[in-house]
Amino acid sequence: MVIDFVGNVGSKCIAELMCPRISGLFVDVDRSKALWDTVYRAPDALIKEGDWIDRASFGIPYTYAFTGAVLADAMTRNGNAKAAAAIMTKVQAIVKAARIEGFLRS
Repeated sequence: MVIDFVGNVGSKCIAELMCPRISGLFVDVDRSKALWDTVYRAPDALIKEGDWIDRASFGIPYTYAFTGAVLADAMTRNGNAKAAAAIMTKVQAIVKAARIEGFLRS
């Protein structure tokens, strides 16, 4: 996602005005998908481990789950329901491993 958590947006989104606004954030869908697929390795490691034991730092897996949920929403809006479903499957696995099940109900 070419955003930060205070709402700053990458210049590509502003210049092209092509980034959807999801959950109040402008999302560069192509870049976010590329990062999700090729850069973010922690979610797979967490899922493989199956447990996030440090409750004080649950914000780390929460951030990955939030990013995935926002990306899945963007993919759905762009007409790519299959990719969105795959992302949400991973988000659900992150949520389960991190024991933050309430995340998906919020």
